[in-house]
Amino acid sequence: MTTTLLHHDENIFPDSRTFNPERWIENARLERYLVSFSKGSRQCVGMNLAYAELFLWLGNVFRRFGSKEVRFTGDEGIIELVDTDITDVEIARDLLAPMVREGSKGVMIRFSL
Repeated sequence: MTTTLLHHDENIFPDSRTFNPERWIENARLERYLVSFSKGSRQCVGMNLAYAELFLWLGNVFRRFGSKEVRFTGDEGIIELVDTDITDVEIARDLLAPMVREGSKGVMIRFSL
């Protein structure tokens, strides 16, 4: 079973395609089903490095850039999605790793001052 199938199992994660980070706070038992980096003896050895890089990168981007709707003094510019919709990130096929539809450019963002 791939992680995609597990993470979108509606018996475990009701309404799995909805962005709802609170589900992890409200239900501690879900932690055992988070297998993005696998589990046990076959767990990814780079998991902690990947998390550290994600936290540093995202924190830096959102600290430096605002959006058209939310700006703070000191923001260097704005960040916005460009030519991106839900079909560019929806999982269309599973080839041992989740894949988007053929022809998708993925998530495209623009930084502007």
